[in-house]
Amino acid sequence: MRRLLWLLAASFAVKLFVLLAVYSSDPSRIVAGDTASYENPARALLAVGRFVSSPEEPARVEMLRTPGYPAFIAAVYGVSRHSRLAVAIAQIAISTATLALTFLLALRLWDISFAWTAAVVLALDPLSFVYAPLLQSETLFALAVVLLALAGMAWMRTGAGRHGFFFGLAAACATLIRPIAYYLFLPALVFICARQIFAGRPLRRVVAAALLAALPWMVLVEGWRVRNYVLTGRLEIAQIASVNLAWYRGAGIIATRDRISFWDAREKMARSLPDTTGWSPGAVSALYEREGLELILAHPALFARNEAFGLLKILGGPGRADLLHYFAGVPYEETPEGAVEVSASSLRQRFSSGGGLATIPVAYGTGYLLALYAYLLFALWAIWRHERPWWVEHAFLWLIVAYLVVMAAGPEAYARFRVPVMPFLAMYAARGWNAASHG
Repeated sequence: MRRLLWLLAASFAVKLFVLLAVYSSDPSRIVAGDTASYENPARALLAVGRFVSSPEEPARVEMLRTPGYPAFIAAVYGVSRHSRLAVAIAQIAISTATLALTFLLALRLWDISFAWTAAVVLALDPLSFVYAPLLQSETLFALAVVLLALAGMAWMRTGAGRHGFFFGLAAACATLIRPIAYYLFLPALVFICARQIFAGRPLRRVVAAALLAALPWMVLVEGWRVRNYVLTGRLEIAQIASVNLAWYRGAGIIATRDRISFWDAREKMARSLPDTTGWSPGAVSALYEREGLELILAHPALFARNEAFGLLKILGGPGRADLLHYFAGVPYEETPEGAVEVSASSLRQRFSSGGGLATIPVAYGTGYLLALYAYLLFALWAIWRHERPWWVEHAFLWLIVAYLVVMAAGPEAYARFRVPVMPFLAMYAARGWNAASHG
């Protein structure tokens, strides 16, 4: 355990040192495209005490985002006089806690040497390093996802109602941080309950624990949906889902179908939609949802193609834009190319650095990914040979990974969405490292 404490201390210190150097040079390097959409509701929570779009528009109810990450920012701002640097430092502490939880999760499956290696692999991930201080929801979301996995594993093994409750609480918190997790709770709940029933646990005990798991979910998540229904007439977790459906999935289909750029496709879609001035948020959401679904149903093959490309970007992208932004101060592109274009040139651009010192982080990120996936293959081989009795627990963890990656895929997808599943990938890469080292 002493080695783990040294690793946690070193990881925190290095991230903090780099953050202070970067921030003193250019404070905007910890700001990304979505920061304002989280920060403005956070400022509103402190200024007017309600979840609205911004203090400047106190009558405009916030529907785009869920309250989890804005509430976190508001909590830090409340004790730090609205310091972005304080939020970044708090998130570095959270990323360090995620390292410790990854160690514990790996320890549930293997011995302490595997768990130590898993923590090291995650600590060396350049994308997790960069996103630790960025004012985006990924770092906090990753913590909640690992807590969900830990609680779910404990519940499967013990059947204890308290573990079911903590599983439901972690799932609810993850969903309120990023609504992409909304559809994960039910299949994960069914999976765990089915595992316990097949293991011979009394049905009454399984049902009681499931009800305890559902309690925090119903209060926090479904309660939030009821709030939205009262305010807008739509029982949705957040408007971002319908926005993504139309302006990313739908626009991606138009771009592929008409062989135009993604951004031209969005402009074309905007011209085809009615003027929504004066519409309620619920009516706008319904319009976006209908438009996106109609395009998907009309062009399922193009939709599948774009989703597959999104998976490639999430799993295979080194995070070039984020690495260059944080380490080299390269501004994010306003309209990045290659959103739906599958070509050798667009793929090559993702691994290019622009030369100079910027070559180092991109080259490191690319090499890290190659090693990560090589060891993942060794891990799958080793698990198949030696750990088949434990396949259910592995399946549960891979259910989480597959869900998060598939749900995030689309024209808007990029390496950022790999951050919440990196603890799991690091864990299995550690298992592969052991398999490769010992044969």
